[in-house]
This record gives sequence, structure tokens and C-alpha cells, in this order.
Amino acid sequence: MNKWVRREVREHMEKNVAIRKARPPLLRRMINWLFVGRSFSDYLLIYIAINLVCVLIEFIAGRYFNDSIPVWSLTNQDDINLKAFILAVGGYLVTAQVGVLGVISIAIGLVSLIAQREDASTDVKLYYHQSLSVEVVSSCIALLLVVCIQLVWPAQFVLHRMGAGTHLQFFKVVLMCVHIGWLSVNLVALANFISTTFFFVQRVHRERIREQYTAYFVIPAQMTKRLREQLYHSAANSLASTSGTEAKHVQLSFGYDLGSPETVEVQRTFNTTVALHDVRMLWIGWVVRRWTKRCRSASLPQEAERGEDQKPLLSFCIFLDQAMTGTFAICKRRGGVPLTGIERWVLKRAFIFQRRVRDE
Repeated sequence: MNKWVRREVREHMEKNVAIRKARPPLLRRMINWLFVGRSFSDYLLIYIAINLVCVLIEFIAGRYFNDSIPVWSLTNQDDINLKAFILAVGGYLVTAQVGVLGVISIAIGLVSLIAQREDASTDVKLYYHQSLSVEVVSSCIALLLVVCIQLVWPAQFVLHRMGAGTHLQFFKVVLMCVHIGWLSVNLVALANFISTTFFFVQRVHRERIREQYTAYFVIPAQMTKRLREQLYHSAANSLASTSGTEAKHVQLSFGYDLGSPETVEVQRTFNTTVALHDVRMLWIGWVVRRWTKRCRSASLPQEAERGEDQKPLLSFCIFLDQAMTGTFAICKRRGGVPLTGIERWVLKRAFIFQRRVRDE
């Protein structure tokens, strides 16, 4: 369901003339793609994965491809300059990151002072969003932590203590290049941060910041929210139309709790706070088609001849994006035939829940 919504929102963003006029430059969009939605833990996990891959390849290369090791990367008594160079680069990276964090703290303090004098607290929120200040600081601190730890190369040290290490310095050079590339990306994001700060302190440029925020954050968020709700509540008509002529003999309901008397077919227990994030409609459609066919073949003409409220009903009574904790019914049935075990299993996994840390 979310995939279809994202496609519709993306097509609208590409065709809407007003939104296209407010589109930020290509470099800004690339920075957004790299930083928006990333947290401190995300940066660390990505780097840890890269580091472990390098250590694994070094282990395999040292054990099975020792003859293929680049000669220039072997450490011996006559080749100490490479290790000293790698260590020196790490020190330079630490210095650069500390300087970047100092610049960011000064800029944020300046903007906060201006906002207090001009009573522009709402604009400050836009500034934090457009300048990516939180994301840039998280990336800089993550790189600073990584470089400080990698001054002693703990993963490679463990590899040597296990007796599987080599004198190969090639992969340390690879990780050093990763550090330098990460710093370069942080500096580009810092340049965007500084330019946004300069624009923000000028009152005439704040309107442009508001337009970009509205066009590329507020409007997509509102469209996504409304389309998801509309698609979820109207899924009953869509699935009924794809179930063939038998669909007129049953009823479907999404996002409504019609109350008792009903039989709970599928329920789940949540120990933490979660919310319904996405729905696999194709899976539900498969279950609905099987269930409607069995209802028709079960010789229940009296239910079809009664009013609409007496037809067999499958009610998916989970509300979209509502925080939940405890035991909740996902699917209820009124009349008709019971669901099979495989159908209950599919329905339980057709509804995708996401952990909700706070009430958003």
C-alpha cells in the first residue's frame, strides 16, 4: 500500500508546476538523500558493516591468496612510512571534525539569538529542518568517534590475536579512504549548512526557505497521510471488485470496528507500542478470494437473500497509524465459513506494524 502511495506522491511532485519552481538545486537534493532520516546509530552501523567486510576480506586474502597481496602494502622493517602516514591522517581527521563542530555550534547560537530578537521561533524550526543541522552534527560526531577508535584498529588487532592476521596494510588504506570520503561529504553538508544560515539571517530569503519546506515536506506529508487513509478505507471496494461475481454475496470492512457479535479470526499481542504502518493488499486479496468461494460453495443462500447487514462479513478492524499496546483483533468474521490455518497465517503477516517510540 505504501509503495503505491509513494508512487502517486512522486508523480504529483514531478508534474506540479508550483512545486517544481520551488525545487532546490541538484546538490541540495543529493545532500538530502544522504542525510535526511539518518541518525547517529545509522552512521555507526553502516561503518561497522564496511569495517567487518574489510576484515573478512583481509582474513580470506591472507589465508588463501597470500601470493596476491600487493607488495607495496606489506609492512616490514623498511616500510614504516605507510603506517605512520595512516596514523597521521587519522589525527588530521580528528582535528577537522572538531573544527566543523565548532563552526556549527557558533552558527546555531547566532541563529537562535536572531530568532529571539525577531520572535521567529517558527522560522527556527524551518531552519533546523532545511540546514540539516541535527543530521550533520550526528554524522560529524559519528565520524569523530570512528576515527578515534580506529587509531588503534581494534578489529585488525583482534584478527592478529587470533593468529589470522597478516602484514597487509591495503585494507587499512581502504578504510582510511572511507574516512576521507566521509569527511568530504560532511564538509559538503557543512557548506550547505553555512549557506542556509547566511540566507536565514536575511529576512528576504526566509520566504524561499518557507516555500521549499512547504513544497517538499508539508505537502508530501499531507498527501501521503490522506492517500494512505483513503486507500485503506476504500480497500474493501477494490478487493470486492477483484473477487469476481461472488463478491456481491460477502462484505468487507477496513478500519472500522463494527462491534459484536463477531468471531475473532486473527489477533496479535504487542508488548511494546506499535502502529499499523503498511498493508500487503495482494496477500489479503488472495485470502478474500478463497474465503468468498468457500462461502458460495457452503450452501448459504439464506445469507445472500437477506439484507446487506446479514451477509458474511470480514472486518479488518485495525486502525491505520494508531498507537497500540496489548492484544488487538486484526480480523473479525460475522457469518460465512471460518478461515483456514494458512489464511490466518497470511493475514497475520499481511499487516506490517512499526514500533512507535512516542505519540507522533
